[in-house]
Amino acid sequence: MSLGSEYLAEYAYEREQALELWEKATIFASKGIWHTKDGRTLLVEDMTTQHIHNCIRMMERNNNPLLDVYRPMFEKELVKREDNG
Repeated sequence: MSLGSEYLAEYAYEREQALELWEKATIFASKGIWHTKDGRTLLVEDMTTQHIHNCIRMMERNNNPLLDVYRPMFEKELVKREDNG
């Protein structure tokens, strides 16, 4: 295998992994599930408002592409809380 072929194979593998992560994140977000850095699984409805804001800021700061998946879930929960006052 040539060096170019090796790079192509590595790129294809990384792309496949990224797509798999994106699909999983989409499923979790649709169910209102957030995974913490330390491996805990939380329902967004059980998170504090401050924790939700911190997660959004952390993803923005790190330019995390999964923010596009999770932001709508977080914002929906924040609006629900505002409506319930």
